[in-house]
Amino acid sequence: TSNHLDVSVVPFAFPAAAMAFVCNMHNVVVGAVLLLLLATIVLLQLLDERSLQRWAPTLHAPSERGASALGIAADDAPLAGDAGTPEEWSAPPRSLAKQQPPLFGLEARSERATLGLSWGETALPDEPTPDESSSYNPWFGAVNTWRSTGANTTKRQKIVLVGGMPRSGTTLLEAFLSSHRDDISTLKFDATSRTMEGLMLDGMTDALPEYGGSGNSFKSMCEIDTTNGELKRRGVHLTEHNANMQSKFRQKSWQGWSSWDFKKPILMEKDPPNLLRMRFMQQVFGQTHDVFAIFTMKHPMEIGSRYECDPTSKTRFEIVGNWLNCQRLWLKDLQHIKNYLIIPYEAWFLRTKETMSTIHSFLNLRSGSKADLPRRLSLWNHTSGFLLRRDAFGMCNRKFKADFQLPHLHVRAYTRHLKVFGYDLSDSSKFTKPDDFDLCVLDGKPCRELS
Repeated sequence: TSNHLDVSVVPFAFPAAAMAFVCNMHNVVVGAVLLLLLATIVLLQLLDERSLQRWAPTLHAPSERGASALGIAADDAPLAGDAGTPEEWSAPPRSLAKQQPPLFGLEARSERATLGLSWGETALPDEPTPDESSSYNPWFGAVNTWRSTGANTTKRQKIVLVGGMPRSGTTLLEAFLSSHRDDISTLKFDATSRTMEGLMLDGMTDALPEYGGSGNSFKSMCEIDTTNGELKRRGVHLTEHNANMQSKFRQKSWQGWSSWDFKKPILMEKDPPNLLRMRFMQQVFGQTHDVFAIFTMKHPMEIGSRYECDPTSKTRFEIVGNWLNCQRLWLKDLQHIKNYLIIPYEAWFLRTKETMSTIHSFLNLRSGSKADLPRRLSLWNHTSGFLLRRDAFGMCNRKFKADFQLPHLHVRAYTRHLKVFGYDLSDSSKFTKPDDFDLCVLDGKPCRELS
């Protein structure tokens, strides 16, 4: 046997050895990257928990007026435990019902009469009379479709209208309601749409006057005309007295909102300007449907993510003033709304389970939707289930908490005014049940009084 090296294999030996070396190095690099990624995730979670603990939100007990209200009965569907405070979020979910009085005062639905009708619900309307036919209402077409299903021919279909100040959580609420696909029909939008607002659909943009939105520190929507005390922008505030617009809006909405599934028991539409147009909407749809209003509300030191949080700024001072202009007018309108529920943005995080189950009971839903408070990197969505972003709560509060101790803040002038709405000006992570109005009303009665 020859002891000489076979030089014919040398050209192949060096590449093979080099490849083995590279593969080993590749494994080392991949392993190092994975370890670095894991360490980053752990570090982010630790920082997340520490940052959450620094701004622990609290929910103050309501006044004696609402303290005797009964709690919320759980829905059939499983729900996550109440959110609690950030310190508790690292622990297993647990109910806070025994520690905190109920916020909304609504029990599980009970029938108030025969025919299976519950609070806020009325019997299915008859065919229009000759007098009614003379002023044609196309929404009787939806009534006929609903009647033809045979699912429940005793009570009306509901139209649920969501409204609130821009950037106050209307889209968050819309996402939650959209997850109840068995009961609720939502409008269909183009894949590029991010607002999911009914007045943005084709044929609806000129159905009602423009409302201004959050532009110019909400001044475009809520600035007051000092000569008469009314909003400067005409058409932002509409009531049942705007009879000249009702017929046109019925026609426009019948065409523009035709993507609703009229065989579902609930039809839902979301638009921020519904905040100051709910009396008008109630009149428009009240002939054919039961109208249920759900309003959102958010602390004005937190609202408007496009604006700076600094409480010493002129911008934030203007936002609070304009917010109060619109919300005061809204408070007067509440007295004329038959069925309404108010969801403070803060309640999603402070009273998660109670908020979810209250919405279920308010709308008398047959099915529930799971809710959860995931980690910072998760998003709420329009797919299965419903997720909340923890870091979307109290963002400004964490930034201005220390600065707010300055004694000469102009915004302090609004301290007493914000208390009417349950808000603490110096701590936007707090919410107190308001004394001056109820968060839930059905059939014109506070939900805490229903039995």
